[in-house]
Amino acid sequence: MGISFEKFFAVTALMAGVGLVVACTVEENDDEGAAAAAGSGGSGQAGEAGTGGGSAGEAGSAGEAGSAGVAGGAGEGGSGGVAGGAGEGGSGGTPQCLGDTIEGDPALEGICDDLPYAETDCDPGSEAGLEPYAYEVCWRMSGRLRDAVLYDMHTCLADIDITDACSDEHGDAAEKCMVASVGNACELSEAAGTCDAIKTACDAVDANLCVALMQAFKPAAHQEILDCIDMGKKASTDPCEDIVDLCIWDPWAFY
Repeated sequence: MGISFEKFFAVTALMAGVGLVVACTVEENDDEGAAAAAGSGGSGQAGEAGTGGGSAGEAGSAGEAGSAGVAGGAGEGGSGGVAGGAGEGGSGGTPQCLGDTIEGDPALEGICDDLPYAETDCDPGSEAGLEPYAYEVCWRMSGRLRDAVLYDMHTCLADIDITDACSDEHGDAAEKCMVASVGNACELSEAAGTCDAIKTACDAVDANLCVALMQAFKPAAHQEILDCIDMGKKASTDPCEDIVDLCIWDPWAFY
């Protein structure tokens, strides 16, 4: 299984979305209806005295107290404001990029040999045999990728949860590991100059994607790739982008 030029250069930039939190204040209406005042009781008047020798008439009984006025209904409370929709959560911080140092300084020499499928032969009938593609990805990039990029890719390759290491699915997972690690490489000042030279040799190469890829490689590997492209253009009639593809994958292809 060979790596495709398009997949190897397909480094996708992650855009961090900014979540805007919109606050909405719910206002309460404090205007309650005032209770109506109670009616005052009627006052009784005394009866007038009778004329002549009769005794004075009895005082008139007090009038019945007026019934209390009906309390005014409470004013309706103001309706609650509509709650504002929750703002989108802010995206997580930018993940730490991968450069030339690794926490704990683990040994990288022979790192590919501890992959769980390192001893697998995908073509036992042939004399030379055939390594799983994921293992080939690892050893071809070993010593060429920057240390943290290689270590991160190796960790991903070791965690591929597909039983058949010779399957296309396993190979596809290996390519995803490589693209993810390469795409998270820290900036490298030499990358732009290397890609200017590659672009001069082959205008079909996308300069931006080239820089994103070359940032993952050690500067010494840059020179190996450039030397390979120069030799390939002299020795091959293949399209220049195919030569670039091959030299990134195998810088010794034309030796």
